[in-house]
Amino acid sequence: LGQSAPLPTPLGRIDSLLRFRVAEAPTTLDWNRAHTSYETPFLVNLMEGLTEHDENLVPQPRLAESWTISEDGLIYRFSIRKNVLWSDGVPLVAQHFVDSWSRLRQPALKAAYADYLEDVASAVAEGGHTLVVRLKRPVPYFLHLPTFWATFPIRKDLIQRD
Repeated sequence: LGQSAPLPTPLGRIDSLLRFRVAEAPTTLDWNRAHTSYETPFLVNLMEGLTEHDENLVPQPRLAESWTISEDGLIYRFSIRKNVLWSDGVPLVAQHFVDSWSRLRQPALKAAYADYLEDVASAVAEGGHTLVVRLKRPVPYFLHLPTFWATFPIRKDLIQRD
């Protein structure tokens, strides 16, 4: 390909390109619907999860700045970072995770990873930046789950519009 001009964006210009070499084109960039390894390099460069793995595969805060876990292991309270903005300048809030997880589990979506959060009894936003997750049973590996792209936050307003 020839030289590329900077791309206009709502927040300015992108002066560099990120290129991927993939075996096949992704089928979707909707992380609730994605289901093949072809989407992975794109999705993990478009969005992040509540947590991420460090070099020892220990969950670390990412879009969550911290969390607490109840003594019985059933309630996780995530404090969402307050300085995170979507590309159009809209602040990230806990409700974006609630909307994503609810959409992922909707039978009509037929999401490949719909059962990924099967142990989540409820996820609710308290205030703008607190996500409270109640589990059906203690799940020792729960903090690993929100590192996966299927659980990334969504903007329900954009999905409904587009």
